[in-house]
Amino acid sequence: MKIPTRFLWAICSIICASYLQAAEISNASNQHHEDFDNFLKRTFVVADGFDAPNKKLNSKGVHALAHGRVHSLIPVPNSSLFDVLIEHNYFENNARKTIYSRYHQLYNLKLAIGESIQRGQLLGSASQALHENRVTLHERLPSSDVIKGIDIAPFIERHQQLFNPQLESNLILVDQNSYRMRIIKEGKTFAGLDISLGQAQGKKQVQGDNKTPKGMYFITQKYRGQFPGKFGAYFGGHWIKINYPNAYDAEWGVAQNLISREQAENIRKKMVKPFGKPR
Repeated sequence: MKIPTRFLWAICSIICASYLQAAEISNASNQHHEDFDNFLKRTFVVADGFDAPNKKLNSKGVHALAHGRVHSLIPVPNSSLFDVLIEHNYFENNARKTIYSRYHQLYNLKLAIGESIQRGQLLGSASQALHENRVTLHERLPSSDVIKGIDIAPFIERHQQLFNPQLESNLILVDQNSYRMRIIKEGKTFAGLDISLGQAQGKKQVQGDNKTPKGMYFITQKYRGQFPGKFGAYFGGHWIKINYPNAYDAEWGVAQNLISREQAENIRKKMVKPFGKPR
């Protein structure tokens, strides 16, 4: 059985800081190059998913929820304990995001600020007085006296497995704002090309709305040759099929009452199964 080439189609809706005038062609070119570079910039290991924190209150070992790096070690007042703050980068559909996990009142630490952390790595021992507030998540940097963050349970449920485009040997990035595409092979830019998009703008909602979807997609089928039918000429010499809608599109569809929860779950399973567990 021939396995299709594993292309990741990451259609990046990258927001530019300002609208560029038509005369600023060179600046626009530099901008989209920076956007592509920033999207794939390697700082530390990107999270491939998040684990649920250990719920056993008598367990003294505290482990990292995901790949990341030590942002800071915060002394707990009037004690020998520390809060450990870890920064995580991750890709959620076509967006690159950052979140911080905070591990409260730990001791026996052997960590350094800036150190890369692996998913599941032992960070230290937990204070018996900590109980259920051992780990919290924060979308922004918390101050030293803040323990309340975002609701951890639903976040973990939605982010147990994540794709990392940095690991793909063949990658296509598309910036819809600049109508540019970059092809990357084995981590090196192979080509940069102008592109065209659907006739309508905005988020794709239903079949036939002439809008180009934005998200992270894999090529599931491809064909080269002549195409029959009245629209055959529009395919040119090649045709590819991507796994649209993906799990993120499906969740949006449920929220808009366009598809059922059962349909969304089937789409989510198919997003992972053909390609194996995200790396």
